[in-house]
Amino acid sequence: MLNIAKLEDDLSDLPMKYIVLVTGSGEEYQDAKFKVLENLCNTKKLYGIYVSQKIPIKKLLHLMRKMDIDTERLFFIDVTGKKTGRDGKYLYIHPKQISDLAIAIEGWIRTLPKGEKFLFLDEFSALFIYNSLGSVKKFRDFLIKRMKLWGLRDIFISVERGYNLKLFDKIYSICDKIIEAQSIGK
Repeated sequence: MLNIAKLEDDLSDLPMKYIVLVTGSGEEYQDAKFKVLENLCNTKKLYGIYVSQKIPIKKLLHLMRKMDIDTERLFFIDVTGKKTGRDGKYLYIHPKQISDLAIAIEGWIRTLPKGEKFLFLDEFSALFIYNSLGSVKKFRDFLIKRMKLWGLRDIFISVERGYNLKLFDKIYSICDKIIEAQSIGK
């Protein structure tokens, strides 16, 4: 069972303009991602963009609504398959189109209401499946440079533990804080 008190403590003292890695494994990891979203959307009342690279948006929406996450505060970019196009506040991009993803994020950030906002990149490591290391680095650098310009409060990146350690090191190196999803008693 997820140690919610520790997770809430980790989230309570986040400075502005941070890149935060949420990591873990199994059920605790999945629960932690949703708890972070609940904190951002329901508690802090922030608007954001959620980029899904592993689970299709329709399935995620069902899970988020089941957990009472205010999905009206989110725009969604689905990078899980071959479907492309836009349907309201849902955008579908092919996983190989990393430059299109960058353009979409920038465009949608501008449409969010004024005030603090966030970007949540779920399963960031999936970018490495379809794109070269160089392309992912350029994407990362683009996000870091634009963070202040866009008025993003934070960027959240989630990666399930168990991926290639070299890959993890590359992701760790760009993060200001790491939140490790843990079970109670750990």
